[in-house]
Amino acid sequence: MHSGQKIFYRRRLPHYQPPNETLHVTFRLAGSLTNETVERLKREHAEVEKRLQSIEDPGERRKRRCDWGAEYFRRFDEFLDRPTTGPSWLREDSVAAKMAEIFHAHDGKEYDLQAYCLMPNHVHMLATCWKPTADSAQVDVERSSDRCVPANSDSITCPKRTEVRSTTGLYILASVLKQLKGVSAYECNKLLVRRGAFWHHESYDHVIRNDDELERTAWYILSNPVKAGLCRYWRDWRWTYLKDGVIET
Repeated sequence: MHSGQKIFYRRRLPHYQPPNETLHVTFRLAGSLTNETVERLKREHAEVEKRLQSIEDPGERRKRRCDWGAEYFRRFDEFLDRPTTGPSWLREDSVAAKMAEIFHAHDGKEYDLQAYCLMPNHVHMLATCWKPTADSAQVDVERSSDRCVPANSDSITCPKRTEVRSTTGLYILASVLKQLKGVSAYECNKLLVRRGAFWHHESYDHVIRNDDELERTAWYILSNPVKAGLCRYWRDWRWTYLKDGVIET
């Protein structure tokens, strides 16, 4: 994560996302967190970052930042798991089914999809990204084809419109998210007969460093509906996917 105005993923300066690495990615619906909650998280981020800068040992500072980053994400996820306001469009079976369809449509092309969980207002994804993005690729993911304009009671017109900013470097995840979020926003808005932003522009991502972390992360994703009180056992949640052989269950 980066400091500054953006909490998780900064579209104007994406960080390097190495190819052929497995990543845990979380993205949420637009409006799923209140401004008050976002500002609270930003203040906490700034306060902890200030304390981290006072640690002289670089190794200890990195360790503390990593530990705090994990805790910060858990707090962020808890707010999403227990929403009091905001949209929950993924609660609709037709919308969740479309999102699952899109996830699998890109599997084996841009990434190796290992697990995902579709929650009512956010998504967890575990995947190894393959597809390289050339220098000066257009990878802005804040604005996508998510504008559907109702024309009449029988049909809707959904003009495809994608606004991007050019950047340089190999930003593989940004390219993948641009595809996923752009296509899914367009298709899900069609189903909902609505217009406007579907996904929030920022995302959280974390590189999985070893097999132990892979297993912990996979279980975290699978257990999310149970933790949120949506089901008693992870297999009972319809919108959870785990690729065979990723972990023992």
